[in-house]
Amino acid sequence: MEMLTARDLHTVLDAAHELGSTDEIDEFRARLLSQVRRLVPCDIASWNVIAPNSREAQISAVDPSECVRHGDEQLLGTYAHQNPLITSAAPGTVQKFSDFITRRQLHRLELYDHVYRAIAVEHQIAFILPAPRERVIGVALNRNHPDFSERDRRVLEVAAPLITQAYERAASLARLHATLDALGRATDANSHAIIVLHPSGQVQYASAAARACLRELPSADQPTLLPAPLAAWCEAQQARAQHTPLLPQTLRFGNTTARFLAGATAGFDAIVLEQSNELRPALLREAGLTTRESEVLTLVAGGLTNAQIARELTLSEPTIAKHLQHVYAKLGVTNRTAAVARARDHSSGQSSG
Repeated sequence: MEMLTARDLHTVLDAAHELGSTDEIDEFRARLLSQVRRLVPCDIASWNVIAPNSREAQISAVDPSECVRHGDEQLLGTYAHQNPLITSAAPGTVQKFSDFITRRQLHRLELYDHVYRAIAVEHQIAFILPAPRERVIGVALNRNHPDFSERDRRVLEVAAPLITQAYERAASLARLHATLDALGRATDANSHAIIVLHPSGQVQYASAAARACLRELPSADQPTLLPAPLAAWCEAQQARAQHTPLLPQTLRFGNTTARFLAGATAGFDAIVLEQSNELRPALLREAGLTTRESEVLTLVAGGLTNAQIARELTLSEPTIAKHLQHVYAKLGVTNRTAAVARARDHSSGQSSG
């Protein structure tokens, strides 16, 4: 087995550290190719996703980028079954052309005629990364001359597990971000007010409806932090969840009720915010409405018509209409929808003050 120098090992660890700090999958691909070229000098490095059965290929990244020509992906997919590094790909192995075929045999392949000859590739060494079923993700290093050495193979064998670990981290984050994006679109479309908290306590995601609710509270110093009253309450809920089964407990601010949903151990917690449609008669009276006017407006907010309100309060419809005229004048509005909105704003402001 080829022995690596201390310098080689230091370079591998440095590359692994660089890749391990990369969160975005596209950035990971680009950095990976630059790092493997640093570990093993080559003319071209590429990240390819191959589906051998369907003969499809995707060239996700290439360094240098100008090496890719129009139509190369289709040709690579069409002739990928002729590449021994794809047909014999196995996790944990680093293989090169010369393990399987001579240069003369390579030159007889249609793959060489249509793909490699034009970019002057005579030698290739590659390893694979975890991929969905019937897909091969190959990181390939290519040269014209000389062939890759056993030292080159050993460097990649040492680096490959570290690269795989960093890739799985970046891929997991990509799936998480995609899930949160889908959650965001779904919750926004349905006006659900949901906050997802990172284990650090920072806001990982907040739906549009949740952000609207949070505007009722004093703003936090940073947009990724919860407002102070809600943050303190969440910390108390997290502490309770660690010691006893979490009993339902809510926090009320304005017309909004917060419910805490504890995640798994060291996982993501969630907060569900629900806004009440009920008006509070005591606060309406503080806005200048009489007891009867407050009762009428509360029933209006519940969706009742004048006729239904009249039956509910055992009054005539003209009397209900007269009460509403007084309500409109006192609240400075001209219709029932605006009256309800103004009353809710007043109730919210009084409750949070």
